[in-house]
Amino acid sequence: MWAAEPGSQWCLVRVNVKNISSTPGLWSAGGETAYDARGNSFSSESEAELYVSNSNLISPMNPGVSAPDVVPIEPPMSDRLVRISFYAGFNEAPVSVAFS
Repeated sequence: MWAAEPGSQWCLVRVNVKNISSTPGLWSAGGETAYDARGNSFSSESEAELYVSNSNLISPMNPGVSAPDVVPIEPPMSDRLVRISFYAGFNEAPVSVAFS
């Protein structure tokens, strides 16, 4: 992976994704959004996904299957991320998870 932009840092969010539906579905680390304590938002970095994410191979995930993945985000050095929202699909609201 390449260096972060000046004044920023890489934050690699490790996730375990599971298809809980009854039909095959697609997962991508793209389109996820992280937030800092002030409410500023930071989108996942699509170019960085090519290097750290397992989801760059678009293939359906069968029902009940789970897999680890990494969501790369590049916030400013001075920020601390407090939560991330995961895109749940066209008909679903995003799922928000707090960092501990």
